[in-house]
Formats: sequence, structure tokens, C-alpha cells
Amino acid sequence: MVGTSGAKLVVSPSLTEMVCENFTIAGAVDRPGVLRAHSEPAADVDTFAANRCWAPQWGYVQHDQVGTWKIQVTGDPVGTTWPVVVTDVLFRLAGHTVDCNYDTGGAIGGTFDTATQVFVPTSSSLTLRDVTGSDCATLDLQSGDPVSLTGTWTNVPTAGDGPLSFSH
Repeated sequence: MVGTSGAKLVVSPSLTEMVCENFTIAGAVDRPGVLRAHSEPAADVDTFAANRCWAPQWGYVQHDQVGTWKIQVTGDPVGTTWPVVVTDVLFRLAGHTVDCNYDTGGAIGGTFDTATQVFVPTSSSLTLRDVTGSDCATLDLQSGDPVSLTGTWTNVPTAGDGPLSFSH
């Protein structure tokens, strides 16, 4: 899925905001065509790129994925819009020059519209983890700080693949 230009990561309470020019996630449907319960993962996300993220305190930075994330449908649709959650999210800050490093982890709740192929994040349990470095205190970044994100992601099927669909 390709993110909208200008997707934002916001860390509270420090209100450190990063606007990302490139924010993509990609992966594959797990066992296409196989029925599964709402609580079972439907897809694996094994590629994440948040590059050219700008924050006044940092300059340009990037975030690198750690591990494989899961996407699962969590309930019944309203029209063509399904509730989904991205779990096992973990990414690491990289490509910067200040003495501050951290991971971000948790889950991202949202909706996926099968008609438009757009994922909209609506909630986040993302938090900072393993915060280290002397500049983190100056920037008021601490382990446990909540992280929110805004933007949308559009599913762009690879050649030969159709759009993502769900059914009962």
C-alpha cells in the first residue's frame, strides 16, 4: 500500500512531528481464498518504508521495519468498509545525526474500503520503546510515549494481482 504524501507520525507529549514524503507498506495475503475467523491474520506486511521524514529537530530521517506485521479483519463491514487492525508493528528510527534512538511498536486500527482500496488509520496503540541517547531527553522523548499517525494508504496490486477483497 502506498501512503499519501505528507503522512505524519506524532509523538506525544513532546509533540515531535515528522512529515513523511514516502510512507509505504507491502506484503502478501496469507492463504488467498481460504476462509478465516475475524481474529485470524489475513495478510503479512514484510516491507515498510517511511523515508524522507522531516522533523525540525532532526532534519530528514527514515524508519526501518523490524519483523513481520499482520493485518486482520476485526468485524463485519459497513457497506464496502471493513474494520481492520495492523498488529505486531515495530519500526526503528534510522538515518539521523542526533544522539537519540528508539523503536516504535504496537498496533494500528483502521478501516479498509474494498471499493476504493484505501486504508484509513483511526486509532493507534503505538508507543516509543527502547529510547536511548542524550538528545532524547532534550527532545522530551521517553519510552512509553504514545505515537499517532495520520494519512491514508492505497492498495496498488502488483501486475497480475487483483484488488484486495473480503467476504463472509
